[in-house]
Amino acid sequence: MREASAAGFPAHWYGNAVAVLPAWRRWLFGSGSLTARLEARCQQLLRVAPIAQGRAPVAADERSLLGVSTRIAWVREVALIADDVAVVFARSVLVPSARAAWPLFFRVGTRPLGALLFEDSAVFRGPIEAARIDSRHTLWRRAAHHALLRSGEERAALWARRSCFWRFGKPLLVQELFLPGIATLDPGLRQAGAWPSHRAVNPVE
Repeated sequence: MREASAAGFPAHWYGNAVAVLPAWRRWLFGSGSLTARLEARCQQLLRVAPIAQGRAPVAADERSLLGVSTRIAWVREVALIADDVAVVFARSVLVPSARAAWPLFFRVGTRPLGALLFEDSAVFRGPIEAARIDSRHTLWRRAAHHALLRSGEERAALWARRSCFWRFGKPLLVQELFLPGIATLDPGLRQAGAWPSHRAVNPVE
């Protein structure tokens, strides 16, 4: 998989790691697989918990990034669970016109989508954007809808990142929201994000 350089991002999203707190830079702008980075930090097991996949509404900012006007697309939402703690909520969006270029999107199951993307030499990754988002953003609200935020976290602003992956000229938007539980893998983030300690959760029950 190849990667492009960053350029031309909206002002409220960072396209440059220098603008982000040092503790967060490797998580938000690391060029390798996030799955591999999470696995390296786990004491026991990293697993994918599929939450939803199917045709669903597309948010305005998602349409803008994908360069489409369609309001319905194929959407996959999962939680990444590290040592029984939800650490990342991921939402991927594939427009109908790109379906033929991305057969793996429909076969991924409980495997990490990110890991498969990095194994495919036909995949080209666009620039990464990162921002701290809250309940005004669709990605944050979807995580809350799936009970991935505990009581007391409803007002928390959380770091997220997004990028488009391209295969045969067709985009797949991948968005990742770092849940407060990520601090169990990297305690330095607790000071950087002012997050509470976390217990084990099962977000898909």
